[in-house]
Amino acid sequence: PVIGYYGCIQEHQDLDLVAEIARRRPQWSIALVGKVQTDLARFRGISNMHFLGQKPHAELPHYSRGFDVAMIPHKINELTLNMNPIKLPEYLAAGLPVVASPLPEVRRYEPEVRVAHDVEGWIAALERAIADRSALADNRRSSLVASEGWAVRVQRIMEELEKFEKDPN
Repeated sequence: PVIGYYGCIQEHQDLDLVAEIARRRPQWSIALVGKVQTDLARFRGISNMHFLGQKPHAELPHYSRGFDVAMIPHKINELTLNMNPIKLPEYLAAGLPVVASPLPEVRRYEPEVRVAHDVEGWIAALERAIADRSALADNRRSSLVASEGWAVRVQRIMEELEKFEKDPN
């Protein structure tokens, strides 16, 4: 199976966790797509951990089609606790099962998105996610975010602005 991630590869991703998963499951391929903004020297000897570099945003759906599971492996800190990983709805729209760190914005999608806290939890969640691939499950995940596109968000903002115009209090 291919466990995938796309986005900037920075210090707030828990790459040591990802490396440990790769070591414990050498039969899995870990594909990380994105601009690297951290030192990767310590991961060079892990043969199933692949840093594919930055790709144009329009190509990311092609990469996600090759993923069996998507991941959001962030360290938990002040930055990540306040972030909204935009890739999460993109992964779900693609029908991918997702395993993620316990970020507040991710928890909104539980139990559909599996949340993991440590290496053992991540491996167990990834194994369940791999087993969860089916057309029915993929469609269920896609439908979960069908109403969350940019057009819907802009419409909601416009409605709120119109309410405010009518009654600014």
